[in-house]
Formats: sequence, structure tokens, C-alpha cells
Amino acid sequence: MFKKYLLIFLIVGTLLGRIAADEAVGDVAADELVKRRIAILPAVNMSQLEEYDYIRSMLSDSLKNSLLNTNSFFFIDEAKISGALTLNNIADGDTIWEDDAIGLGEYLGADIVIICSFAVKENDLTIMFN
Repeated sequence: MFKKYLLIFLIVGTLLGRIAADEAVGDVAADELVKRRIAILPAVNMSQLEEYDYIRSMLSDSLKNSLLNTNSFFFIDEAKISGALTLNNIADGDTIWEDDAIGLGEYLGADIVIICSFAVKENDLTIMFN
């Protein structure tokens, strides 16, 4: 069941990256492109069951790998993101609200901030992005 959702996730990530690359190119020559700074915040396990925590890193890694192929982004270091979360009193696994993400993005100098959460119920995986 998870394989089906992972495939959907990878397709969505690839399409997101392709759309971003197309927007970035426009009338600008490829060597003149400025990469957008992107912060991928740690995924939140809404199920709060430790047995599914491995999905957190899988989602972040899969999204990052899909977006790397576009060569359109500069990824903000995970340690810097973790430090920003700590400074804002957001613990690992806490829900990150949109207002918090905007503040984190400003602090990190990110052009794009991705919030990801997931829930597992009766072997169905639901992934949400903001």
C-alpha cells in the first residue's frame, strides 16, 4: 500500500520541480538562472505512532531528490533549519503552522518553505503539503 503512495508522491514532486523549472526559465538563458532557496521542514507524523516515524525522513529525502533533478533550487541545510526550529520553540515532531513557516522562511532567507505532514490509518497513508 505504501509503495503506491510513494509513487504518487514522487510523481507530484517531479511535477512540482518541473513546473518550477519552467517558471524559472521563461526568457532567461539557462546560465543566468538564479536558484530559489528552499527549506523543506521536517515532516510531521500526524498519527503520532513511532512505528511510522521512518516515513518522515523518507518524505523529505524523496522530495529533495525529485527537486534536485530540476537544478532550480538551493536547499537550506537541515542543521540550519533545525536551529531555526529550536529558536522558535518548535520541537521535533510538532505541527508547524503556516504563520510559523512564513516566519521560519524569513529567518532562513528561503524563497520557498515546504510543510509536509502525513497520517496513517488502517494501512492507508495520506500525505499533505503546504
